[in-house]
Amino acid sequence: MLSSLFARRKAAPTYPPFALQNANVEQWDLPNTQYEGTRNQAELYQRLTWVQIAVRTVAEAAATQALEIHRVTTGEDEIDIDNHPVELLLRKPNPLMSRFAFLVATYSYLRLTGNAYWWLNSTSENAPPDELWIIPSHQITPIPNGRLYLAGYTYDAGTGNPLTLPVSSVLHFKGWHPLSSFVGLSPVEALATDAEGDLAAQKWNRNYFAKNFAKPPGALTFSQMIPDAQWLKMQDEFRRQYGGTERNLLMLRGTGDSAVSYVQMAMAQKDMEFFIGRQFTKEEIFQLFGVPPGLLDKNVTEANATASKAMFSELTLWPLLTSVSEVITNRLLPLYGADLFAEFEDPRKADRMLELQEQEKYTQTHTIDEIRAKYYDDPGIGDERGKLLIAQIAITRIGVREQGTLGTEVTGQGAATSELLNAGQGAPGKEAAASKNPNDSPPSQDQEGQN
Repeated sequence: MLSSLFARRKAAPTYPPFALQNANVEQWDLPNTQYEGTRNQAELYQRLTWVQIAVRTVAEAAATQALEIHRVTTGEDEIDIDNHPVELLLRKPNPLMSRFAFLVATYSYLRLTGNAYWWLNSTSENAPPDELWIIPSHQITPIPNGRLYLAGYTYDAGTGNPLTLPVSSVLHFKGWHPLSSFVGLSPVEALATDAEGDLAAQKWNRNYFAKNFAKPPGALTFSQMIPDAQWLKMQDEFRRQYGGTERNLLMLRGTGDSAVSYVQMAMAQKDMEFFIGRQFTKEEIFQLFGVPPGLLDKNVTEANATASKAMFSELTLWPLLTSVSEVITNRLLPLYGADLFAEFEDPRKADRMLELQEQEKYTQTHTIDEIRAKYYDDPGIGDERGKLLIAQIAITRIGVREQGTLGTEVTGQGAATSELLNAGQGAPGKEAAASKNPNDSPPSQDQEGQN
C-alpha cells in the first residue's frame, strides 16, 4: 500500500525560469537539512529549559484554537460549514494521536525547526486523506529540481533505506528563510552561541557543586607538621562538622606563615554572576520565540500580565495560526471543492469599547438593514424602514396593530431604533409591553367598542 502511495505523481505546474534555476542550485546546497542539523535542534529542546518552555507555551496555546471552514459565496459573503470533513479529520487525525497532541507536535516542529510536515494518507492523488500523520522535521528533506522545481521529499528514518514521497502526499508548513525557498529558518540557528553558553553555564554550575568534580574553594594551612594520628583525627572531625556531603576543603600541614590560615583557591560562584547571565539568555530566547517577558513572570502585575497576553495573541499566536490555515486552504481544501478557506479561531481579545465606537460611526452613514447585516448577521426587516438611516427615523408613536411587526406601542426615537434593529428576534416589543404592567386586566367589550 505504501509503495503505491509513494509512487503517485502529479503534473508539474509551470514555474518562472529564475525559480527553476534557483531550485537547480538548491538541490546541491539546501541549508541546514542534514539529518544531524535538524536533529541537533530537536535535542536542544530536550536540554535547554528556556527553549522548551518557549516552544511548549506557543504550541499548546495555538493548539487550543478551533479550526473553521468557510465557503465564499457571492462578492465578499461567506458561510460557515459546520462539521466539515477537515474539521472532523482533525478531531482524530490518526489512530495514535488526539487533535491536541497532533497540533502541538505541528506547532512545536514549526517553531523549533522552522518546518512541519503532514503526511496525507489517501487512496489516490486527488482523493481527500483518510488520515493525517506527523513526519519529524529531521527525517524529511525537500528535493529541489531544476525541471520540476520540487520533485518530492526524501524520508529517512536513519536506517539507510530512504523513501521518496510525492509532493501531493506531503503538506509542508514552513517559515521564511533568507537563503532558501524550500525550507524554513529555525530560530535555534540564531541562538546557537547563546544556547551553547547557557548549557556551558549549567554544566559549570553542576560541576561546582558536584562532589567528584568540584574544585576546592580554599585550603586550611597549618605551619606545624602535625603527627599523622592527630592529623587524621582533625580531618575526620572537620569533615563531619563542617564539610557536608558536597563540600570539599583542602587541609595542608607544614605550610603557611602562621599557625593556621585560610587560602582561597577558586572564584566564588557569586562572582561568576550565573543568574544574571542565564536571565539574559532566557529573555532573549523568549523574545525570539515570541513569548513576552511578562507572560510567565510570577512577579508581574495584573496590568502587565494583561498587556503581555494581548501582545502574545496579536504578535505570536495569530500570525502562526494564519500561516498554518493558509497552507491548509491552498493545499488541502482544494481536494474537497472550490471556494473553501480555513481559518482558526481568533485568539485576540476584542476591544469592546472600540467596537461600539466603530458601530456608532457606521450607523451614521448606513441603513437599518445594512447595520443588521454587518453587526448582527440578520436579514433585512422586510419593509421600507430598512432602507432608512437611523437619523431619518423620527417616530413618535408606532402601533403594532397597524404595523404588525414590532409588538405594542413604542415611544421615542431610541426605542423605535432598538426595535427595528432587533425585529424578528422574539418580538421584544410584546415582551416589554407584557412586563410593563402585568396586573392590568384585559379591556372590556365596551372599551373595545369605544376603541
